[in-house]
Amino acid sequence: MVTVLEDGTMQTKAGSKKKTIREEWPIIRVVFKNGKNQYLIDSRKTGYNGKQEFRPTKGEAEKRVREILEDFEQEGTSGGSMDSALRTYAIKADEILKPFGKSVLQAAEHYRDFLQAQLSKENSRFIGELADEWLAFKESGSKQTLRSATIKGIKKGRNFLVNNFKDVRIMSLDANTIEKAIDKNGGATRTRINMLSLVSQFFNWSMEKTRGYCKENPCEDIKAYTAEEREVAILTPERAKNFMTLCESKYSSLTLYHALQLFGGLRPEEARQIQWENISEGFVYVPKSISKVCDDRNAPITPTLKIWLDTFQGKRNGFVTPQTNFVNVLKKFRFDMGYAVMLVKKEKGKSVKIKNEGAPLYPTDCCRHSYASYMLAIGTHKGDLAENMGNSIPVIKKHYKKIVAKKEGEKFFTIVPCQYAEATAVKKNNLRNLIKRKGGK
Repeated sequence: MVTVLEDGTMQTKAGSKKKTIREEWPIIRVVFKNGKNQYLIDSRKTGYNGKQEFRPTKGEAEKRVREILEDFEQEGTSGGSMDSALRTYAIKADEILKPFGKSVLQAAEHYRDFLQAQLSKENSRFIGELADEWLAFKESGSKQTLRSATIKGIKKGRNFLVNNFKDVRIMSLDANTIEKAIDKNGGATRTRINMLSLVSQFFNWSMEKTRGYCKENPCEDIKAYTAEEREVAILTPERAKNFMTLCESKYSSLTLYHALQLFGGLRPEEARQIQWENISEGFVYVPKSISKVCDDRNAPITPTLKIWLDTFQGKRNGFVTPQTNFVNVLKKFRFDMGYAVMLVKKEKGKSVKIKNEGAPLYPTDCCRHSYASYMLAIGTHKGDLAENMGNSIPVIKKHYKKIVAKKEGEKFFTIVPCQYAEATAVKKNNLRNLIKRKGGK
């Protein structure tokens, strides 16, 4: 027998049948248990591992029903079929995550991503075999024909990778490990920067969509070397004049080698390989076979460079710079100019090493950088300068920030051969015509 009380609840006396007050699933029945009325929620049904639960009031029973329905709607049958142990774990996990404002689902997704990343690392390819593929691809010239000097550098990068990380999975290698290996490899700061650049090129090649051997370049997180943003070194007009004077007096084979860099803006390797057939009335043609960027260009001949070319006495065929014993002659020249160079001399039948103790290192590309800086000083447009030098405008802006006085630029471009009596061709009024727009046209 069921009695409805004033508060709307139902009271069932002992021995009476259960009263169903909710027919659809989950069902609610009123029962007499432990000497008082209880509301039984029954969420059992086929395909859903529900159970029977008790609540002391009708309101609490209906609230529990809504929770069961919400769980079923969001999680389907798996939500309701969760065993008690798993549900306990989920509750504890939720308590752990609550201070961080994260849900159990977010935590599971995060851990899933972590496990997937670990699996990707374990299944990624070995660096040793990829380094060989990288070198072979670059040597093939299938995408771009590279200079022999560039290929030589890539071989150094390949050897470094194989010697240090041959059996390491590419996606397992991190920035810290790479940096330690470069430090262990030794060398000056510039040497380390160059090696980091080569390793970075390898990872960029590996990341390309057609390969997808890795997803990121760990070298981008190495700041120890790349953070060294130093201003490019240039020669003062006085120092540049000393260069050329020493060439004329003692190292005549290097005279035009330096003149092409100082007054024509060629790179050292370009100046070394230029041939007389590449020099015309107004331009020095730099073929892509010797260009660093593998693109040919016409470098305008400045009035100053023209004087040095015209003053040259000798055969005008083949290489402008004699190739015989070139490296040793260049070392001796730099030694005499006071730079830190190791020479080997014969004394009493024995080889003796000599070095300028405490001398500075030779500033890389200082002749070419001097050309660019002084050209800007006399008013050359950055776009014209970039085209003449085989660079881009951003590169010009990045490297040639040093402000050089206009009078210094004018002084620089009056450096002419000693036997040249007057520098009338490079008077102040003619300096603005050194480089004309669109390659001198």
